[in-house]
Amino acid sequence: AKGIEKEIWKNLEISIGEGVSGRVWKEGKPLLIKKVKGNPRYHSHSYMIAPVTSFPMRVGEVPIGLINVTDKKSQEPFTGSDLKLLTTMADQVASYMHIHDLAGKLQLAEQAHLQLEIAREIQQRLLPKKSPAMAGIEMDGCLISAERVGADYFDYLSNGNQGLGICIA
Repeated sequence: AKGIEKEIWKNLEISIGEGVSGRVWKEGKPLLIKKVKGNPRYHSHSYMIAPVTSFPMRVGEVPIGLINVTDKKSQEPFTGSDLKLLTTMADQVASYMHIHDLAGKLQLAEQAHLQLEIAREIQQRLLPKKSPAMAGIEMDGCLISAERVGADYFDYLSNGNQGLGICIA
């Protein structure tokens, strides 16, 4: 917020549907107020508001913020062209925020993939490298997980001269 004292905007909260900003948030449509009477805060007597709207894959429009603009340096009132420009800027902000969100999700997915690879490597190291040799018996074992890593385990347990145990878990 530029031009508004920090104490005002820091604690400012507007309910959905309350005031002009609340209405723009609720309706999700930009608004141009050409004449503001009796409010000394607005020197140019006009202001405009555009919702920053996220519309992933055009499934729906979800407001994620608002941009309020007041008081042109030229002191001229805002026009429909100004509102169109602000709406375009708000769309660009929403696109950037959406891309930023997707990049964060991608980074989390890459971290999860790396953790699964580490878990798979640990699991593979715990499994026997080869089957034990026993006279008159051929055996072999392998583990094929449905996913990158599973909760399955097997091992051969030598009992010396008493035989062989097989652990399947």
